[in-house]
Amino acid sequence: MKRLFWLLFLSLTFLRARERVAIPTIDLSLSAPSAPEQLVTSLNVLIVLTLLALASSLVFIMTSFLRLLIMISLPFKLLTFVVVDGWNLLVGNLVESFR
Repeated sequence: MKRLFWLLFLSLTFLRARERVAIPTIDLSLSAPSAPEQLVTSLNVLIVLTLLALASSLVFIMTSFLRLLIMISLPFKLLTFVVVDGWNLLVGNLVESFR
């Protein structure tokens, strides 16, 4: 089984080696825009990147406030669960739902 796997793997590798694959090029040069559309596209990309950066920081700030609220409310929820005998109510209602 192992030999069959390696035979298939090597044959596919050699078949792919014969094919020519075009590798795209990336131009990172800075130049003045030759058309107004290029300037608009560049400004759109700049605006989108700025909004993405601000959105991520806003989400980070919101989650840190939520974490504080969750940590403050958790002991009260646990205390209420213990006081009203939550496990008995939970299991009792679960068993009752299957009848």
